[in-house]
Amino acid sequence: MSTRRLLLAALAGLLVCGVGGAQAPAQPGWTGTLTCAVPVQDMKSAQSWYRDTLGFKAAATASEKWAVLETPLPALRLALFPAPKDARGGGAWLTFGVKDLAAARKKLESKQVKFVGNTVTVAGMVKLATFEDPDGNKFKLFQLLQPGAERIPGVGALDYTRSVVASHAVKSLKAAVAWYGENLGFRFFFNLPTMKFCELHTPVRGVAFGLQETERPAVGGGPVLLWGVKDLKTARSLLQSRKIKPAEGTAPLPDGQPGVTFLDPDGNRMLFTNDPPVGKGTKTKEKTDG
Repeated sequence: MSTRRLLLAALAGLLVCGVGGAQAPAQPGWTGTLTCAVPVQDMKSAQSWYRDTLGFKAAATASEKWAVLETPLPALRLALFPAPKDARGGGAWLTFGVKDLAAARKKLESKQVKFVGNTVTVAGMVKLATFEDPDGNKFKLFQLLQPGAERIPGVGALDYTRSVVASHAVKSLKAAVAWYGENLGFRFFFNLPTMKFCELHTPVRGVAFGLQETERPAVGGGPVLLWGVKDLKTARSLLQSRKIKPAEGTAPLPDGQPGVTFLDPDGNRMLFTNDPPVGKGTKTKEKTDG
């Protein structure tokens, strides 16, 4: 796609999402980190799957209730926590950038990873594919198709490009973009009108925030996004000043780990945390082949 067409697409996104030039709101004091907490049924089996299939590494000694994994993106971690089967489904999802989606998909399928549907291509822009972990949590892969994208270096098991989109499903893109902009300071920068999808800037390097418009967002279960902040009291006060009532409980955080839980207008659950613990033990040493 030409530069002119890309600019026109972005302009269309601005109009669709209703983004204006409002002054940036006060921020909750971001640490620049994000943890995606993923519910699983068998902690030991899930840790092995993420390590052997996606190439993620253990950040520290795991417990029976909390296991943190490092992703190819330094500011992004995955945390596994035990949950019954009926507590999964819906929630947030992560989309990992890769250099060659066809090659990454082939590699995952050779390991019996289940993909949902065919690879979707938006000509001149992006390729997308959806897959599931053994517990049914959904993830996606994307490959940029714009000129110059081939020069982005790849790292890790799937040739990751160190670019991730963390997403929520919402009923209205326009309303959601306004809410996240006014309350969290996430600013619109890209839109795919044909897919009813927007991306917003976040305070986490390499991580964009995605909004997928759908008639019935699946909320109440599934992965949860934990945004790192410097001071929970300040973050809580900021929410209250914007008439956002903190929700009860700090699950899925381990017992005793402080956090502030809140919901967006569509019921998507998130937490502010002082960066979730990576474990009480020492960092594990990864085994290497050869």
